[in-house]
Amino acid sequence: MDRPPTGKTTALRPPADAAWLFTALAAYCAAAWLDANVFALNVHNLTPLRLGAGVAMVVCLRTGWQSMPLIAALSLSMTLLVQPAGHAAPPLSCALSAAVSDALAGGMAALLLQHAFTAPPASVPDLFRAVGRVCLPAAVAGGGVIALQQAAGGYMPWNQAGHLFATLVMAVCLGLLLVYPLYRACAAYRELTGRECRWVGGVLGGNLLFLLLSFNGYGGCIYFIMPLLVLLAYHARLHGLMLALVPSVMAVAYGATMGFGPFQMPTTGEAAFLLATFLCSTTMVTLGVALHNRQLLNADSSREMWEQKAQRDPLTGLFNRSRLDCALEAELRRAQRSEDVLSLLMVDVDNFKAYNDIHGHLAGDACLRAVAHALRTVVHRAPDLVARYGGEEFACVLPGTAETGAAQLADRIRRAVAELCITHPGNTPAAHVTVSVGVATVRGGHDTTPHQIIDMADRALYRAKASGRNRVDTASETLPLLSCQHGGLRVPGELLRLAWSSTYECGEARIDAQHRQLFEMVNRLLAAFLDNAPRPACLAIIHELLTALAEHFHDEEAVLRSRGYPDAEHHAELHATLLEAAGNLAARYEHAGLPLDAALRVIAHEVVARHMLDDDTKFHPYMQATSEQRAACPPGPRIR
Repeated sequence: MDRPPTGKTTALRPPADAAWLFTALAAYCAAAWLDANVFALNVHNLTPLRLGAGVAMVVCLRTGWQSMPLIAALSLSMTLLVQPAGHAAPPLSCALSAAVSDALAGGMAALLLQHAFTAPPASVPDLFRAVGRVCLPAAVAGGGVIALQQAAGGYMPWNQAGHLFATLVMAVCLGLLLVYPLYRACAAYRELTGRECRWVGGVLGGNLLFLLLSFNGYGGCIYFIMPLLVLLAYHARLHGLMLALVPSVMAVAYGATMGFGPFQMPTTGEAAFLLATFLCSTTMVTLGVALHNRQLLNADSSREMWEQKAQRDPLTGLFNRSRLDCALEAELRRAQRSEDVLSLLMVDVDNFKAYNDIHGHLAGDACLRAVAHALRTVVHRAPDLVARYGGEEFACVLPGTAETGAAQLADRIRRAVAELCITHPGNTPAAHVTVSVGVATVRGGHDTTPHQIIDMADRALYRAKASGRNRVDTASETLPLLSCQHGGLRVPGELLRLAWSSTYECGEARIDAQHRQLFEMVNRLLAAFLDNAPRPACLAIIHELLTALAEHFHDEEAVLRSRGYPDAEHHAELHATLLEAAGNLAARYEHAGLPLDAALRVIAHEVVARHMLDDDTKFHPYMQATSEQRAACPPGPRIR
């Protein structure tokens, strides 16, 4: 906004220096000349667009109502003295009414805007409130002056003055709606990106093409201008949109001076009103979409900002416990997929309660911030995460870091905190702030929960404290990996079978039974693999599994089609792809000596487990909903 509303609070207007005022008045002169000589429709002061009123409003916003006489004088001078070659000057009364109209409409709009809004309109409701409370009253006043002068001066019958008045109201509103957003966009100018420039140029070119077609026998093309502008509103910021909207509206208004084209009506007044209404509605819709899109973008930015704040500890700036739990769970899943290693450090400030008792809680907060900074300094890899676990306890998640590396990093943390030399008389024998660190490492992450690895690190931390504090202890518990002679697949000892859960059921008895059967067959293959069964025995299980899989896919597709599942054909294509991949792997295992672990990864994990738990669960809600509908609508009585 350019000035807060008067009354409760008062603030100075943004200063209007001489250079700005000269530029603004020059812009007004250009706008007044365009209104009178470019957009005029061969009737005194009849125009579908009055840019002068919009520029006058901006001048009054910056300089106050005292500018109104100057605006009127400039308008009168431009109308009487600057005429195109071969055009006679309009009557003095017409020129005077146009000058008063611009000054009155601009001054009223500036005053009403200052009193109606405490900030520039920023939403669709704000836009309509601005039209109703700012633009319309100012337009009625400005248009009324001209319409009254035309009818009273005998330039048109009183019964035709209604169309002139309505057209001028639309024209003044349009000028205000175009110039004020353009002024705001220029005041907060930001350079357009290359992508935005391409969109603006494309929309301008498209609008020019549709304009030419609409005025040359293809009138319906005029209605494609608005969709292009709406599309631009989603791909460019407000100043980019205005660079396309203003020239497009001016081009349509100028085109109508050559002939109304798609806006032909029985009388000139009716045609001019139709044209002005089209331009005004196009501008309002485009601005409304732009404001709504900006609100959505601002809401997304605000939501991201608050989400980031919600994941941070306000005292230390580190991630908080909630973010730690999510990251630890995600890293365990990643370690499971890639058979990688994952380490966790639990860091605790020694005798911190005594530090608070001696130095006070504010000093305790400063101590925690210093320890947090030391942690960030030592643990700085991109995939690593440092979080405040709670109180004086911190945690570090270290993906891809084995026991030795994690222990070395823990000792660097211990030494970095000790080197801070924060005095702590209650922490004997060091007499300064120290930390103890517990280290836990899991390999592969299989069958391990965040709670388990935290518990392992916590017990190591307890042993470090029990051993005298200011030291590092490593958890001895790790998940062993088994190796098999079938090619070296590493499988955790706990993962010996796939466990079926009732949450995997879709509600169709036959499909659920086949899913359970496939799980059991995969478990048989896993058992044969871990027991180092002979190749022929493993191959027989694979062939049996593929046969059951083909039958299941066929039955599942039939059920989905019978229930009208909209994505049934895509699901069938997935089945065909998976079955082909599994068949190729089985053939390579049988004839090309492919290790069983490679075939097992795809057949057991991708084809059976992942497909059932990812792809098949997508149709579960649909199946359950259709089952409920069938149960609620039993078949009617049979007709004999």
